[in-house]
Amino acid sequence: MKVLTEKPVLTKLKSFVCVGYLVVAVLALSGCASRQARIDHSVDQIVAEETPTSQPGELALRGFEAWASSAEIDLDQKSQIWAIQAATARDAVRIRNEITMTKSALFKELAKGDFNLKLVDGFKDKIVKLDRERLDLMFAALDKVEDALGKGPKAREYYRYLDEMERRGFDRP
Repeated sequence: MKVLTEKPVLTKLKSFVCVGYLVVAVLALSGCASRQARIDHSVDQIVAEETPTSQPGELALRGFEAWASSAEIDLDQKSQIWAIQAATARDAVRIRNEITMTKSALFKELAKGDFNLKLVDGFKDKIVKLDRERLDLMFAALDKVEDALGKGPKAREYYRYLDEMERRGFDRP
């Protein structure tokens, strides 16, 4: 019985095609990486210009107050925004308290000297999980507000108000 083998030319062609795909993949990935690096740099520059808040939830509360006092937002939208704020604040306080309690337990365990490493890792994992939950909550609230207001002039008015409050150091107008 005769065993069929590929012809040398066909084998070289397949190798050439594979190398071509590899080169395209590397170039595509490096393009994505450099594009992401530019985005990251822009984000870092913009964030560096911002003023930090002194209390947790302060910026969100100011934003919700701006929406609530806006003449451009109808009563239904104001009601939706306050409902979002109340639910978000309640969950944010719960998460913040749980993070604080978990950190306290972690520090007490570490202070023992001969601490349980598995327990310490468990505390750390819980803090990371809670922080992710906090971020998910914040982004979900932003999505709900956007759904209530849309992306037009009403939303721009809110963001301009927040920017002005930051520039004034969160003093009331």
